[in-house]
Amino acid sequence: YLWKLLLPLQLSARYVFTFQGPANLFTFSSLFSWTALLILIIWLLKLSCKNPSLAFPFLWFFILLLPVLNLIPTSTQMADRYLYLPLAGFSMTASLIFSHFIFRKWPNTKKLFKILSIFFIGITILFYAALTIARNRVWGNDQTLWEDAIKQDPNNYYAITYLGNVYFMRALRGKNKIHNLTKASQLFQKALKTKASFAPSLLGMATVCMEKRDYHEAIPVLLKARKYNDEKRQSVRIEYNLGVAYLKINQIEKAQDSFTTVLTMDSSFIPAYLALGNLFYHQKKWGEVQAYYQSVIELSPDDPRGYFHLALVKEKFQNFSSAINNYYKALQFLSSSEITSFTSADIHLNLGGLFYQSRNYPKAIEHYQKMLLLAPANPQAGKVKTILKELLQMR
Repeated sequence: YLWKLLLPLQLSARYVFTFQGPANLFTFSSLFSWTALLILIIWLLKLSCKNPSLAFPFLWFFILLLPVLNLIPTSTQMADRYLYLPLAGFSMTASLIFSHFIFRKWPNTKKLFKILSIFFIGITILFYAALTIARNRVWGNDQTLWEDAIKQDPNNYYAITYLGNVYFMRALRGKNKIHNLTKASQLFQKALKTKASFAPSLLGMATVCMEKRDYHEAIPVLLKARKYNDEKRQSVRIEYNLGVAYLKINQIEKAQDSFTTVLTMDSSFIPAYLALGNLFYHQKKWGEVQAYYQSVIELSPDDPRGYFHLALVKEKFQNFSSAINNYYKALQFLSSSEITSFTSADIHLNLGGLFYQSRNYPKAIEHYQKMLLLAPANPQAGKVKTILKELLQMR
């Protein structure tokens, strides 16, 4: 951390260190670090005795850094952001030391030397400012951020995995899907070569398999990820993906167990409620179906999926007014950029059908026309055109 303060080069969004045991404490670099740190502390303590105003920023720096030094190990071994608060103490200490030597200890220093000192400070500030601007460019997007981290450490399996996630998300958005899935898979495999038990890489590899519909291949990878995972956030995703994979190969009981386990881990995880609702829908367990969809609406009132699926159930039981109300709410909260199993065209199609059955023909015409405008290539477009023609002739 001291080196990063003095010379903030080779910064990384994620650092990875491998501790090889007690022998690591006796390497040259470790002994040099301990010795340098001890000398620095002794010197600053002596300086603080002579100049008590130095004690506050000096203690500020070390006390605020102490909780993040991994004396008690955490999942994040080191991070640049951990220096933000200690940096204030470091800056105050540097300023006071400079002031002590230039303006107090050497008060009769020639004017030229003082000017040169101030000039040196200005150059230092400009240097750090230039590094800050360059670093901001690295943080411009996820790809540049993780590519930079890999540049600093080619074996950084965290950064390699996160870069793989970037390509995978691009594939999900339909941007050059095959290329991006291939790139993501290569990166996950590269990360696993460095650390075969790294759960996020295993999860990433499994998601690529699932996107390629290789569910049988994805399941053992997910089970391995579950075995080695030590983060709650990853546990939820691993278990949910397991449920989806089991469902796709028609292992219904295992899928149900996985989705239920997800809710014991995180009772607010919306996709698990939707998955269980859909699962029970096909089993015609209508009480459970409505309960799960209603839970989605209660947990996330602006999520269109709960309203849409609940509307399907209401429509099934001929409760047209409730179905229409839920379809309208789904339409209200559906974003054009949102990835869902349905579109606004699907909602208009269903609303058109409900209004047609309710003999509200003007409303049926309105929604059928909107559906055709939004999705002219929809498989139901031909049928809708025929119905529209009949309705318009009835006017």
